[in-house]
Amino acid sequence: MHLAAAIHVVGFRHVIGARQEIDDRVAADTAAAFHRHLAHAPDPGIALHETLRKMREQLTARTDTDCDNPVNPWAWAGFVHLGPAGARRTREGVGAEGH
Repeated sequence: MHLAAAIHVVGFRHVIGARQEIDDRVAADTAAAFHRHLAHAPDPGIALHETLRKMREQLTARTDTDCDNPVNPWAWAGFVHLGPAGARRTREGVGAEGH
């Protein structure tokens, strides 16, 4: 069990985590973009999807394994959302379907 799954199991409804080691700069950039998308997305899963979709749009024909380069899939492909799909956020940040 990875850390994100453990956090989800103990009761956090939505968890964004990584299944692999992620470069610190890429993680920080992804977190900032995720929170920008979360301000306009109906749920954290969609916000992560939109964040990663934008990152994929930056992909080039590179085939190296430079994980410091955010256009490389090894830099972003490990991010994962754990939690219910389609959750609706309210003003308080708790989904209307429960806690």
